[in-house]
Amino acid sequence: MTVPPMSSTQMDALVSLVEPYICPIQIVPRGSTEQPPGWHYGTGWLYERDGRPFLVTCEHVSRRQRSNLVGFNCHGSELGTNVDGTFVELPFPVDAAIASIAGSFGRIRHQGKCATRALTAPYRAAVQGELFYVCGFPGADARQGFGAQSVHALSVFVREEELNEEVFKEEPPHPDPQLHICLSWSPERATAMGDTKGVLSLPDGMSGSPLWNTRYEEITRQYRTWKPEDARIAGIVWAHSAKARQIYATPIESFAAQLLD
Repeated sequence: MTVPPMSSTQMDALVSLVEPYICPIQIVPRGSTEQPPGWHYGTGWLYERDGRPFLVTCEHVSRRQRSNLVGFNCHGSELGTNVDGTFVELPFPVDAAIASIAGSFGRIRHQGKCATRALTAPYRAAVQGELFYVCGFPGADARQGFGAQSVHALSVFVREEELNEEVFKEEPPHPDPQLHICLSWSPERATAMGDTKGVLSLPDGMSGSPLWNTRYEEITRQYRTWKPEDARIAGIVWAHSAKARQIYATPIESFAAQLLD
């Protein structure tokens, strides 16, 4: 069957559903007295395991905890706090990590929510040509001034595609098409949603963003009505290539058993 495009109303509903799970991550040098402290460095997502809150991000983000404080902000709050647990890490080619935030999650008022294992997919996608969704915090959209940091979330709907070998002209690490998910990220081809203006930002700072399988194609092809609640986390974004105009993610099946269970 021919699947009609997802409507703007459906897209907006998914954006609203996902936003409370996503967190910008900051790196703050230990002992720093600068204002605002540190700088924006990545994206993470809140996760509940055994009834306790955790923060999930990329290993190349989490490793900065060895010599710095790693901070995060939750949805609905202008204040941040630090990751009080020590990250458990899976280095590249997985590039994922998780840490307990049980001691810091309740320090500030916010509207953040923790994803659960029920919100994760068993694997990247059930059907070919599925529509994926990414929400994160690009460094290009982060600003510092007046003693505070300002970061803005970016929401993008993308599709999987074949690896563009232009990426091998850039510095490693390079994606492995047998392991990683390759998705289009082309400012020239992007279509703005709603009242969005300007070009698609480069995704530096979005490392650690969860990759959501919307399951829109899957559900619609079954002649069922798709709902935002049908979406599942199918991977974690870890890199992009400006030359190849792609972002790269590790599929959920490569790290869920080690980090999420």
